[in-house]
Amino acid sequence: MRLHPDSTRLRQLVPPTAIVGIVAGALLSRRHRPLALLPGTYAAVVAATAARARQPLIVLVAPLIHGAWSLGIIAGALRSPEDGRAG
Repeated sequence: MRLHPDSTRLRQLVPPTAIVGIVAGALLSRRHRPLALLPGTYAAVVAATAARARQPLIVLVAPLIHGAWSLGIIAGALRSPEDGRAG
């Protein structure tokens, strides 16, 4: 994305944004109860998708894919442009 920022699409930024919201919701929900809806909603959508598709492994695979994608995007965004690696 750093090398070709014009190729970035909104759909590529949704998982990292959602994961940041889910993690923040999970961490802050003890103090702000409504934030518990973020991880709860994600879990419900993943479970409903798995049930509808009759593929129970989606419950494990979707969070892994979204988490890995998100960590890669976030790590790339935080990486210094001077480190010589493609972003």
